[in-house]
Amino acid sequence: GSGPNGLGQVTLSGRHGVTKGVGEAKIGLEPMVFDPGEAQPEVLFPALAGLRNVEGAARAEAALSWTREGVTGTAALKMDDFSFDTSAARVEGLSLDLALNRIQPPGSAPGQVFSVRRINPGIPIDDLSLHFQVLAGDVPTMAVESAVLRLAGGRFSFTDVVVDPSNRQLHLPVRVEDLDLAMVFSLLGVEGLSGGGRLSGAIPLTVTDGAPRIAGGRLTAQEPGILRIKSAY
Repeated sequence: GSGPNGLGQVTLSGRHGVTKGVGEAKIGLEPMVFDPGEAQPEVLFPALAGLRNVEGAARAEAALSWTREGVTGTAALKMDDFSFDTSAARVEGLSLDLALNRIQPPGSAPGQVFSVRRINPGIPIDDLSLHFQVLAGDVPTMAVESAVLRLAGGRFSFTDVVVDPSNRQLHLPVRVEDLDLAMVFSLLGVEGLSGGGRLSGAIPLTVTDGAPRIAGGRLTAQEPGILRIKSAY
């Protein structure tokens, strides 16, 4: 079968033993390719109506088996080089390689990969890369093995963080390397403030109910830099 405009070609095969209540099935979603000006994801998923100018490809598959005691199975989703616009940002080169080794509750092996070439909400964030594992439980959580991105000429990273949706507070021990002070001042756009140099250090970031807070952060210069402040007073 297929969705509107031929999108979402789905194949299904399987069998079910009526007497014993045992069965299995394989489901495949053939590659869907999106291009600006043609059918967009909202045709299949109305909740994605906020995405514009979508381009990229996606495919998925699942293998299920069941008895009278319940359903088990595996699933995989692959997204290749997605780019799109939202009201908040332009996203370029989003890719996901996710393989679930169980679906009820969802869980995966370590080493799942999510990456984005650039996110631009006004300040460009480049080369975001996330390696993670989905931990099965009453509330699925994500164990982030490593996360890296580039901002203002510097490299930001953290490791070994568990993201639990049921926890109101999230601690991110962010490591900063080679931050370009001149680019930081340019992005801040504070009149009369400029300078140059490279900074490295740590920024302990805590997010509580979506509100970020930094306490005890420390950045140090790798070599002598320049700080300029011009004031009319």
